[in-house]
Amino acid sequence: MVEEYVLNLSFNELFGIALAVIAAVITLYVAMVYKLLSKTLRDEARSEAEKVMLKLGAKTLIYIGYVYWEDYVISREETYLKIAIDVTEDAYNDFAKYLEESEYEYLICKLKNNLAYYYAARGRLEDGAKARQYAEYILDKSPKFDSSFKADIIDTYRYVQRRFPKSQLDIYLKKPFLEKFLRKLLRP
Repeated sequence: MVEEYVLNLSFNELFGIALAVIAAVITLYVAMVYKLLSKTLRDEARSEAEKVMLKLGAKTLIYIGYVYWEDYVISREETYLKIAIDVTEDAYNDFAKYLEESEYEYLICKLKNNLAYYYAARGRLEDGAKARQYAEYILDKSPKFDSSFKADIIDTYRYVQRRFPKSQLDIYLKKPFLEKFLRKLLRP
């Protein structure tokens, strides 16, 4: 019965059915491509939003840390220095370390510059290695930055070297009984 009906269809009717099937296949294909593209764009948008949030979080905490640093400079209240260090460490541990270093190099260097300087100001022996590591890291990156930031980097590097001379740190690491003597030397 169906075969008789199909045989009785005109060319135009058969052509219309073929076009309808082709249109349905094309529609299905377009829907699949749309779904795939929208998922890809959604994933890219989410990724970009995450980068922006990490960058903004790091910047915000760097600025907050700097405000506490300024309070420390004015008041010489150790609590402000501790908070400046804690907040700036949080900027790195919670945000900056998840950013692409090549893309956010300036921000990461700014953060490490501040931490190196804060550690040197605090003057704890246990901060010496990190302060020197950060100071050397940013000094290596300094040719890429503008002259005002280069000046800050050089200032930090010199300050860290003065507060934590390598020879003294080496002595401390090899002979812990000299800690008391070195703590006196490192007092601001």
